Amino acid sequence: MFTFIRYALPVISAAAIFTPMVASAGEVSHRELHQEQRIFTGVKDNQLTGAEFRNLQRRELSVNAQQTAELRRDDGHLTRQNYQQLNQRLSRISGLIYRDRHN
Repeated sequence: MFTFIRYALPVISAAAIFTPMVASAGEVSHRELHQEQRIFTGVKDNQLTGAEFRNLQRRELSVNAQQTAELRRDDGHLTRQNYQQLNQRLSRISGLIYRDRHN
């Protein structure tokens, strides 16, 4: 349980810090939140190992960092290309979450 808290707090803190910046990228932000909930539910229900959890979190943080960089670069907006790229990455992570929770 301690390990879960140690890894969950930075993710929750990062989400709180970047919330104003990602508000204009609504659907992507909503998907990220939903996927975070799926990951945490998997940990809570013992469907994810520590290594799976860390891997999924690393990928989610990478998408968050990319989204933040894109929003900063384009005055708080995502271009169509940025949006499609983020959605593709989130779709890949979604499949990994499913696979890891059901193995």
